[in-house]
Amino acid sequence: MFSILAVDDDQDIVDLLAILLEGAGHRVHGFTSSRDALDFARLHRIDAAILDVNMPPPDGIELAQLLQADPRTCLVRIAFHTSWPEDIVRAAFEGTALHLMKPASGDTIVAGVERLMHA
Repeated sequence: MFSILAVDDDQDIVDLLAILLEGAGHRVHGFTSSRDALDFARLHRIDAAILDVNMPPPDGIELAQLLQADPRTCLVRIAFHTSWPEDIVRAAFEGTALHLMKPASGDTIVAGVERLMHA
């Protein structure tokens, strides 16, 4: 079981990610605020973060950069679940380990997280 941060400004997406990933045996910590998610991650062990890109500041790319820059969270594996094209996301954040294009199926999300955690 992995501890996963799910961050999207749409609560329905956060809830969907939680249902899917908890159903696969993971612990999910969902947030609609990047700042709240970052504060949580700095205090708890997180294995991975699934981030939307287009959110109020800090956006998903900025949040990923903050996670990677902090010694307490620098080992968190980063995935983006977004409607932005993969090449734009990768150009903005080189540490992307997984890109899930919205709308992604539940099976795609779960399989992607499994690949991310076993890479």
